[in-house]
Amino acid sequence: MARGGFFSRIRSAASAVRGFFTGDSGEQPPRATPRESRDRQRARERDPYLRIWDDYNLNRTGYLQHKELIEDMAAQYDLDRDDEEEMWDDYLRWIVGKRGEHQQYRRNDLQNPFWQKWGIDPEEQFDWHDWREAMGYPHGNRS
Repeated sequence: MARGGFFSRIRSAASAVRGFFTGDSGEQPPRATPRESRDRQRARERDPYLRIWDDYNLNRTGYLQHKELIEDMAAQYDLDRDDEEEMWDDYLRWIVGKRGEHQQYRRNDLQNPFWQKWGIDPEEQFDWHDWREAMGYPHGNRS
């Protein structure tokens, strides 16, 4: 029996036992392949909404739902592409909020700069139900 093989199996068994007691499976989370990383980068380059989303350090859940909310509002107010992107940035800044940062204004406060700038009444002209779903909140929670 080869000496390296025996000790290699001992190390492997010890690692498995240690993992059992610490709750660590020893497996590394899958990493993005170079192709996946390149594809993500290209998506960011093509999609200004995704670039702004990433600037706010937001996770991937809800991205498309938030984007759809803004696209619907932009269509309702007949905004051009530049204004729609500006609304998206303001929405992420004042309504969604940057992950890990405290919001200066309550989301539904009429003094919130988002509502003031875009002339939207948060109680009458905003779909809080869809917003809560996009945020991942359980049904019934208030903003």
